[in-house]
Amino acid sequence: MRKFDESGIEAKFLEWLSEVGWDVYGDPMSNEWGSSILDLEYDRDSSNVVYWGILREKIIEFNGLSGSEANEVVNKLKRRISSENLLEGNKRFYNLLRNGISHSIKVDDRIEERYIELINPNPKNNSLLAVSQFQVSRRGKVRPDITLFVNGVPFVNIELKSSAQGSEVSEAVKDIKSYERDEPRLFVPNLFNVACDGEKFRYAATGAPREFFFPWYSEDFDEGVYEPEDAVKDLLNPETLLDIFQYFVFFENEEAKIVPRYMQYQAANKIVDRIRKGRPRKGLIWHTQGSGKTYTMLYSAYKAKKSPDIDDAQYLVIVDREKLNDQIEGILHDIEFPNFSVAESKKNLEELLSMNKSQLILTTIHKFGDVEGEVNSEVDMETVVFADESHRFMEKKLGSKLKAALTDRFYFGFTGTPVMEGDSEKDRNTFNEFSPEGEAYLHKYSIDDGQRDGVITPVTYTEKNIEWNIPNEMVEEAMDQDYDKAFSDLPPERRAEVIKKYVNESEISELRPRLEKVVKDIVDHYTSRVMPNGFKSMVVTPSRKAAALYGEELQKYFDPEEIKVIVSGTGEDPDVIQRMNIPDRKEQQVVKEFKEEENPKFLVVCNKLLTGFDAPILKTIYLDRTLKNHNLLQAIARTNRPMKGKANGEIVDYQGVFADWDRVLEYEDIVIENAAIPTDELVEKFKNKLEVLIDIFEDFEFENDVKEFHKAIVKLEKNPELAQKFEKVYEEAQDVYESLEPHKELGKEPTTTQWEVLTQIYSRYKKVEKGENEEYLGKEVREKTRKILEEHLEVEKIKDGKTDKVPITSRDVSIKNSEENPDYGFIKNAMAKKRNLEIKREQNPAIPKLSEKVKKIIEGWRKGDVSTKKANEEINLVDEKEKNLQKEQKSLNLNNREYAIYKLLTKEFNDYVDDGDQAVEITKNIETEIEDFSSEGNIEEIKKRIRKKIIRTLADMGKIELLKADNKKFLKQSVDYIVRNKGQNNA
Repeated sequence: MRKFDESGIEAKFLEWLSEVGWDVYGDPMSNEWGSSILDLEYDRDSSNVVYWGILREKIIEFNGLSGSEANEVVNKLKRRISSENLLEGNKRFYNLLRNGISHSIKVDDRIEERYIELINPNPKNNSLLAVSQFQVSRRGKVRPDITLFVNGVPFVNIELKSSAQGSEVSEAVKDIKSYERDEPRLFVPNLFNVACDGEKFRYAATGAPREFFFPWYSEDFDEGVYEPEDAVKDLLNPETLLDIFQYFVFFENEEAKIVPRYMQYQAANKIVDRIRKGRPRKGLIWHTQGSGKTYTMLYSAYKAKKSPDIDDAQYLVIVDREKLNDQIEGILHDIEFPNFSVAESKKNLEELLSMNKSQLILTTIHKFGDVEGEVNSEVDMETVVFADESHRFMEKKLGSKLKAALTDRFYFGFTGTPVMEGDSEKDRNTFNEFSPEGEAYLHKYSIDDGQRDGVITPVTYTEKNIEWNIPNEMVEEAMDQDYDKAFSDLPPERRAEVIKKYVNESEISELRPRLEKVVKDIVDHYTSRVMPNGFKSMVVTPSRKAAALYGEELQKYFDPEEIKVIVSGTGEDPDVIQRMNIPDRKEQQVVKEFKEEENPKFLVVCNKLLTGFDAPILKTIYLDRTLKNHNLLQAIARTNRPMKGKANGEIVDYQGVFADWDRVLEYEDIVIENAAIPTDELVEKFKNKLEVLIDIFEDFEFENDVKEFHKAIVKLEKNPELAQKFEKVYEEAQDVYESLEPHKELGKEPTTTQWEVLTQIYSRYKKVEKGENEEYLGKEVREKTRKILEEHLEVEKIKDGKTDKVPITSRDVSIKNSEENPDYGFIKNAMAKKRNLEIKREQNPAIPKLSEKVKKIIEGWRKGDVSTKKANEEINLVDEKEKNLQKEQKSLNLNNREYAIYKLLTKEFNDYVDDGDQAVEITKNIETEIEDFSSEGNIEEIKKRIRKKIIRTLADMGKIELLKADNKKFLKQSVDYIVRNKGQNNA
């Protein structure tokens, strides 16, 4: 029997890759490196990142070149494998791989310029190798677990961890990012990277930040299917991989590389397939907000334009807002999309549509408003329409104008919130408009999918029943003359009932007594639940006047710069609107400040910003307006953008919108269930996680003795997998707690005390494990949770055996003397020593050995192989050795830089120095040369200058053999130690 560790995961990956067509090199179960076999076969030096021999063979095969001609092409490619900027180099090399490299070939008596094919579109014509443990050593030393080579070129690097061993996918991502930093040449030809921990599969484009590593699911994926196997066999299938390589890669200048997410890839291919077949001539892409619909359209258009089996066509991207038009135009420029035009006017649009040119045209729907009749009757190519936010395109006039202008066209709609008002011809119905008969949608990416993938957060709702009475004096104010005539015979109390029943919600919301009550409730909710965690809010009102009044009332509680009202305005508006509203010219600046600056904290709106407004910092919408169907889904989506510490978005409902789901959301049940969930369900989620955490310490009694806390920490330290589970579940629970507090259920016992105890354990564990200080608590333990720590600081400041009592079933706290748990004392000191040596290990060659010794002591203690007493003795020996190093440094009168070089000479290159005195002499001479070096500027240039000075110093001393030793290892390492010890010159 063998545990399922990284080698087991690696073996399964190679097995799956073999099943889909890769030739596999390596056997992790017998510790055989695939790269070792292939390196011998093709005589690869570890500094090379490409199997040039394989690529050379394919260049000859694809292009009919001679061996010498192929060598010339290979040499040209070798010169382009390095780059100062990774993405710049990646873009340049990608274009060479996809389009071929230009090369002069002698044909008869003339020279011909040809593009040399490097990758063939047909997977079967290429060399496809999956190689384990491909090691590259030049600037650094990196070794991904598996690398996928196409014709000898490393397309995909795969890093694996084992969650069963307490190492999650985030650690694999971290390793990939360090590989990119340490050996960027390996990633110049890279298409994308993969990280997996045996449970979660994540991938991202070259150079992508950690937060852009996303999952991949095949169209056949279902719950219960093994996620990594599904992803490997779908995404890493050679057909998929080369399809992405050929048609699905964009670069935003040299700042970001874009590869498709699975829903974009699947939807785009369905669209292209429909264009290729010629029927049906329409389709609906129902993708929830945050899924990247713009790129899905562009991928579709690009692949259709570039596919050799699809005739030339014009592609029309239609949006509903000028702002979105400008945004997409910017993307088209950034990604250098081929052959696109932006319609500047109705006349320009007509001209573009009648040009009979294969191009992409970007326009707003409103430019069709003045178009009369068919505009492309003379065009002899297909027109493909992509309608963004297609649920808004069915206004009778604009929709009819579009159809009249483009009578025979492909018609693809993109929306996250389709409209279903009925099935008659006059009703707006996105499904009837864009889906062929018998088909609901061409592709769907649901709210549930988005939440599973972490693209969006869940959204909770809280219903508020604002009881309000209309004073008699307000009755007269609320009723106009018509009401007076109609209800003059009714007493004031009855007239108030009539107002509640028949006056519209705009008029109700503008009534001062109710408005004041609602605003006070908003303020209480915001200051207790939203503001403490640094999030922001939006108030949605039924009228522009109501928005102005709400803004005015909110400014009684907040500074004016914290509250901004954004509504449409005219010169004839009432004074309150003109006074409170932000002018159009300042609107975008206010929106930008809301997203990026401290203020404003509230936006108050009526219709604006309810669609297309993406601000992760927006957590809560206070809804005092009735919304239905797609309008409600759009509003919900404003709060569901993910952000660190944001467990959920939130709707606080003052209009009873959520009282009847069937009335306000006429969609299938799964959409309704996942659009928003009651806050009480979030309470249950918190309690479930709390129960999991309590079960970890079920054998503990937290009563009157700090030893129980120490034992809890020791339990976690002894069981890294359990500790990882504790951290993960606690942090998930903390996110939910921060969203809910204050909540009546969280104030009940034993919930309150249980959370307090667990928070104290978490804080103490993090301090022992990672040495975090109060600055850490300020960043990682959020505001409301930190209050618990502040109220129970006795536990946080346990020193010299003094402690407090925090029983798990009571909130009473008392203090009592107790001796420190010896296990706890050991691990606290050992972890501190481990952290200290890890900081120093890069600064002196004598330290790594001590650092590794401490790690082994801790590991032996955790496994039970070493007693606490013995482990303490061994840690003390390490401490003594470190002190001896400090004494030696002081006795030699060497600063940190000098001592690092001295130890390098005496420890690893002692054969090249006569004795310790000469080692000191060499060290001092080098220091004299470099003592004034500046650490400012390009690090590679700094290293070059230092290298020259060391070479000069050693040459003057006649130590040329030291420079050459072990492939110039001393020169490289001494430069590194000097740079790492910059600013640390004290003995």
